[in-house]
Amino acid sequence: MRNVQRRHRGFTLLELMMVIAIIAILIALLLPAIQQAREQARKRQCINNLMQIGLALHSYQTLHTMLPSGCVNETGPVPSGSPEGSVLSSFGGYDYGAAYDAGPGQDLSDSDPPQATDYGYRMGWIAQILPQLGEGNAYRLIDFDKPSWVFLSEEDRTGMGGGEQDPDDAFGGESPMPYNLAIATLRCPSSASSWSGGAVEHSDYAGCHASRSVPIDTDNDGLLYLNSSESMYDVPDGASTTILVGEKALLANDAGLLTGDWSTLRNTGMPLGKESPASGGMIDYSNGPVETDVDLEEMASGFSSSHSASINFLMADGSVRSLSKMMSTEVYRKLGSRNGGDILSDTSF
Repeated sequence: MRNVQRRHRGFTLLELMMVIAIIAILIALLLPAIQQAREQARKRQCINNLMQIGLALHSYQTLHTMLPSGCVNETGPVPSGSPEGSVLSSFGGYDYGAAYDAGPGQDLSDSDPPQATDYGYRMGWIAQILPQLGEGNAYRLIDFDKPSWVFLSEEDRTGMGGGEQDPDDAFGGESPMPYNLAIATLRCPSSASSWSGGAVEHSDYAGCHASRSVPIDTDNDGLLYLNSSESMYDVPDGASTTILVGEKALLANDAGLLTGDWSTLRNTGMPLGKESPASGGMIDYSNGPVETDVDLEEMASGFSSSHSASINFLMADGSVRSLSKMMSTEVYRKLGSRNGGDILSDTSF
């Protein structure tokens, strides 16, 4: 009987290339689905954050029989911004983009820092609900005499005191809160502003102070505004159709989560989702002022998010709704008012 010898050959180059091509096609088909699944998980976490904020606001309401004031300040309208801008902390904590009329490329770090501007007290609503958010330790460390200095580093506090002043003296001998404190509940995982740097801790969520693009003041028609004392149990236009808190983009002059300006308060007067032309709503002033035809002051007042097609909002009844960025501007503005006299149904948005 004759032994039959079989020759075993490997893949040809053509066959190998076909296998690689098939694998590449499969990866290309699966990658969008994986990315979409990850975004859905991030969106779910964002919704959960808003639900936690809603529970904290309801707890505050139960304890104090009213919502916290959107901003506590002696006078209005509330000025927006801060000399210790988060993006500009590497230049000693000052907003050089607003303080200097410098040409592109000028080294602002070699210039003398401007004098600190008195922006007022401006204690925001987030600081008031920290105990209800489970951040009691952070709440106890807040310097309520100088809330705008709480998150500054020691170097920045020295600069705010004039460059020679002892930071301990500037705080009356008290130690401020560590400036690198982060509160996960106040950060959307999809937000482009969820970066680790910066001297000012910010929030990716803001309360609604008005239905129009107006300064933060005592005559706003939202639920959280200057020296407000509204109740979520008594909303003329209906708690389920009135926005309480929504997502927002970080701006270059964000003053931090303790401050009751546009850092933590926005309105529905701007089109839904309109934000800064820079990434994540942040503007880089490190090379001098940025020339743009966009009204940054007006743009800063609106809600926005990094989600692809929608923005999450906490309504006054505690529910969380994802509103399409393509929704009716008229309906969207009505959702920002507590007492506009327009009764909306759930099918309207």
